[in-house]
Amino acid sequence: MKKLIALVAVCMVTALVIPVFGEDANEPAPKGKKIMITGIVNAVKDKQGELVEVIISDRVLEYNVVIDAKGKELGALKGKFAKVIGIAKIENQVKWLTVLRFELAAKQSF
Repeated sequence: MKKLIALVAVCMVTALVIPVFGEDANEPAPKGKKIMITGIVNAVKDKQGELVEVIISDRVLEYNVVIDAKGKELGALKGKFAKVIGIAKIENQVKWLTVLRFELAAKQSF
């Protein structure tokens, strides 16, 4: 019985410690669902040349990209086909994607 209790205690501690050390402590984890989308990147700049909007869309879905460091990097791929992994969430009926990583993808026919 003591071995079972010790095993359960070790599992509980491991389950609590792994998420803490698995993420970058300096960045708050965005809340939402982790997804992958492969599609066309569209970027819009204002008159001063500042990036104001990045959208990635496939045949069915369209996500507004959060304009942070990774979002700006993705915006540089305007008109390209990319595979993007990020955290998706819906705010005020708008789909947002916080980019975790991305890469150029082979273009697929729509």
